Amino acid sequence: MTAKFPSLNALRVFETVSRTKSLKRAAAQLGVTQSAISRQLSTLEQQLGAKLIQRDNKVHALTPAGEALAPELTRIFRQLERIVTHAMREGEQLQRQINVAISHEVYQFWLMPALPEFQQLYPQIELNFVQAAEYIDRQNEELELQRLLRNEVDILVAFGNAQLKTLVASALCRPKYALLQASVGESDLVHIAHQILPTSLFRETGVTAPKQNVARSTLMGGMIAQQQNQALLVPAIYQPQVTRLAHEKAQVDMEQPLTAWIRKADEREFGMVAFLQWLEHRGRKTS
Repeated sequence: MTAKFPSLNALRVFETVSRTKSLKRAAAQLGVTQSAISRQLSTLEQQLGAKLIQRDNKVHALTPAGEALAPELTRIFRQLERIVTHAMREGEQLQRQINVAISHEVYQFWLMPALPEFQQLYPQIELNFVQAAEYIDRQNEELELQRLLRNEVDILVAFGNAQLKTLVASALCRPKYALLQASVGESDLVHIAHQILPTSLFRETGVTAPKQNVARSTLMGGMIAQQQNQALLVPAIYQPQVTRLAHEKAQVDMEQPLTAWIRKADEREFGMVAFLQWLEHRGRKTS
């Protein structure tokens, strides 16, 4: 029959008594009575089948068994304290707010449906969302990226491939454009003005290449398309209620990936690492 393993509390009591060399000092350090200390020591000696100390109100000496056990317990408890302290520090660093710059479209149609999963995994991280451009291009690149450099936001999520030495850019996914048609038959195209579209996009769709109807965001393009009964290009990763009307044969690769930018100084910060890794996982699931 296997002997019952001594409790961690009893081992801690013996280690404290052997280190302080006094039942009274050990009781004060552990916040218990001397009688409780004596009971724990007696129970431990019974479980081990060996006398550990010769004692009255003062510790006279450790027995050979006590001499062998005491330094090992001190080493183990110190190591345990270091491990617990390290874990607590990591937890404290995770308890923070992350300011996320993201467009209404990317937030509502891609990120928001999955946010409960992140909040369940990391309840100690608070996400605060602020408006940003849906696409990063030459016209808005400096304005949007400077928000990171000025510490106004912690992370920027948008379509684009801008690079700066002081920022880390992580491509979350490389989606396609999906073509939504407001009605069956020939119509003009409301085009997101960030890349030249191949002529293959317009074959068998009844949609003609854009002339004047150029939008800088999906939201703006949707308003134009609805008002003028036209077709619209949207990122295919947007949730099904947006893309369910997409023309099956009208898919084209987007030149700009969905990207997350953070400051290089933050790339090892625990909360940021957790959120960025989750975004990358979300990107792989929706690619």
